Formats: sequence, C-alpha cells, structure tokens
Amino acid sequence: MIHYRRDTNKRLDEIHNSKPFSVNNITTGGKAEGTALYFESDIDRLYAIKGITCVEPGLPCLSPTVLHLDKTGCSPGYTRVKQVHIGENNSILNKHLVSEQNEIYVANSFSIFRENAYMLDINGVRITKQEKSGPSAPYGNTSIKYDFVFGFECTCQDLIEKWFNRPRKYEWPGPRLIKHISTLEGHVVPVANKGSKFPLTEWRICFTKAELMLMHSLDECQTKLYILLKLIAKSLLKPLCSEMSSYIMKNIVFWIVETSPNERFSQQSLIDRLVDSLTYLKDCLSSNVLKSYMIAERNLFKGRITEIEKKVTYKEN
Repeated sequence: MIHYRRDTNKRLDEIHNSKPFSVNNITTGGKAEGTALYFESDIDRLYAIKGITCVEPGLPCLSPTVLHLDKTGCSPGYTRVKQVHIGENNSILNKHLVSEQNEIYVANSFSIFRENAYMLDINGVRITKQEKSGPSAPYGNTSIKYDFVFGFECTCQDLIEKWFNRPRKYEWPGPRLIKHISTLEGHVVPVANKGSKFPLTEWRICFTKAELMLMHSLDECQTKLYILLKLIAKSLLKPLCSEMSSYIMKNIVFWIVETSPNERFSQQSLIDRLVDSLTYLKDCLSSNVLKSYMIAERNLFKGRITEIEKKVTYKEN
C-alpha cells in the first residue's frame, strides 16, 4: 500500500504538470512518501513557479526569469534571492520586490494566491485560507487540510557538493543514488530562520526531491522505523513540543540509517533500532543540535525549542 500511494500521488503530479498551469506541482510529506492515508494528515504540496530559476552569481542560466542566491549574512541553509532579470510572463514578482542594502530582493511574503480566496479540492469540496505556518499557505476545512508552499527552482552547487563528498562509513545511500541525487534541482521557499538578520527577505533552501528519493530507497524495516517514530512524535512528543514533527523524525532516520551497517536493520531488530533513534533524539535535545541531513550546517533545533520543552520532551523520551 505504501508503494501504491507513492505511485498514485506521483501520477497525480504528472497529470497536473502536463497541463498549462503556471506552477509545477510536487506532492511532498507523508502522501508522497506513501506513509500517510488520505485523511490521516495534511496534504503537502510544493508549487514550483515555472520560468523562474535561482542560481549562484556567475553561473549561466537560460530561464526567462533569473534570480541570484545571496547567502551573505544568512543563516546556514538559507539565502536571499536577488533580482537579476524578470521575464515578461513573471510580472507577479514585481509586487513582491523590496529594497535592502541597496539591492532588490524578493520578499518572503511571496504568494500567487489572492487574499481571502477559496478553492475547491480534488473532491470538489470548498477549502479556505487558514493561519499561515512557516513557509506554507494552509487551506482547509473541518475534514482536511492542505499545506501549499510556493518555491523557485534553484541550483546550489556548493551545498549539494558538500553532501555528495561527505565521508560515509556504510553502504547507504549507495553510489548510484548519491550520484542521481546530486543532479537534482533544489528549491527556495519563502520563510526566514528564527532570529534572522533578514526577516523579510530570507528564504529557506530545501532539497525536496532528494529527500523523497532517499525515503523511497529505505527498506521495509527502515520505513517501519520511520512510521513508528512519526506515531510517537504525533501522540507523545508533539503535545509537549510543537517542533517534534515528522520532518524531525525523517532526519533522525536518515542519520541512523547512514551511520549504521545495513545488517542491523531487520524485522527482528526493529525495536532495537527504534530505541537507537530515540536515544539519538535525546542526545540531540541535550546538545540542542540536530543537523539537517541534506545541509549539515543547518541546525534544525536552533532557536526552536525552549528549555522547558527540551526538559519535558527529554524526560518523556
């Protein structure tokens, strides 16, 4: 069923992206992973705006609209996106441009949705705008919630090269998967890091497609480990600390799988690996550091967990 749900959501994306819409749809989160039922959790979608590409200064780019990544002074894993050339069909950017330090940047208030708009979901049911959370524009009703995130495709070679060249002691990810992931584009999404110097113009760099490929490469035991961690986070940890999300658990699984020999993962050892993962989480809470798997310089816990939340979550864990 996990593989069926993955294939179904992939096919839905392909149908959407075959039509002349202004965005490419990338289903993310539990739906794309195949680990969540339809009404079990939010439906997460990344809308990548067509015709806009962010690149490092000096790199050639044939996109109709070109933006430059400016990571100077930004938090690790974050950037500002600077205006270089805006094509005729992307005038929507003009109302989101702001001046900062004598340069023109795209504000992280960017959205293509009209204020107070409503939509119909795939079932023909009306969904309305909800309170904003992080980079997402949530829409929903009493039955279902969608998290829509707008982003621009980006090429961030320095970060992907660091991930590619990172020493690995064991066999995951395999060489072919590492090479394939290194060719995938990343995205920037509109949210600043907490405490950022640039709260209005900082964007987060993410490698959504890479993370999906890594999730799909996990074996049965590793996938079950992730599902168990998600259940524990949702039922036990999130009521104590709002940051205990499935994304945190995903990064923990990635680190556990990369730093463990493959033979340690089996149906008989599943609970042992669950204990390892919770111990790893406990150590991360103690040090207040959980490295992002794709961008190790980015600390997923920095400025996000209070001392009280850390203590109660650590105790529960």
